[in-house]
Amino acid sequence: MRVQHPKGFVIRVIPSGLETHPGACFVGCRAGLWPTFLAEGMEGGFFRRACEGDMAERRREMIEKRVLCPERVRGINGSFAFIEHRFLRDGFWSRLDHYELVLYFFLVMVGDRNGISFYCYDRICTLLGMSVDDYIQARNALIEKDLIAFDGKMFQVLSLPEKVVDTSRQPLKNPEEMKRHDPAAIHHWLSIP
Repeated sequence: MRVQHPKGFVIRVIPSGLETHPGACFVGCRAGLWPTFLAEGMEGGFFRRACEGDMAERRREMIEKRVLCPERVRGINGSFAFIEHRFLRDGFWSRLDHYELVLYFFLVMVGDRNGISFYCYDRICTLLGMSVDDYIQARNALIEKDLIAFDGKMFQVLSLPEKVVDTSRQPLKNPEEMKRHDPAAIHHWLSIP
């Protein structure tokens, strides 16, 4: 029996024929095979669980992918957009709020093969159903997170950086920091005649 692990490991279970022993389990990754005892600590016992229990139970746990609507299988017709799997797998998705995700996906969809697009802010806000303030905040956050570039007129969706850019900020601690960074304080100082 072969079980494909999500991270690319192939597990081979060789039944022993004994009721008390589930069989020998080897974990293979390209060039080598390792006995279970060498891999038991990996992935929180995944390999140990793969070797335990009967074969029918393991077969039930495996997910078999099948096309649900054969007449509606997606294909590339004309232009298309793509998002790397790393966007989800490496944590970029989880670092974006709702407006940032909506704006990012919109820019991916409307961009050309180089990720370039030129929609004006009022059209983007209308299409995405967001306020100008939400748009500006989302756009600036995507720029800070190194996901897009913007020159005042055109956008470019950038290739994903090596790792997620941490944009978390330290709390504002004194009046001077609040004057420079707190939107409410900035608005207050601008409204003073």
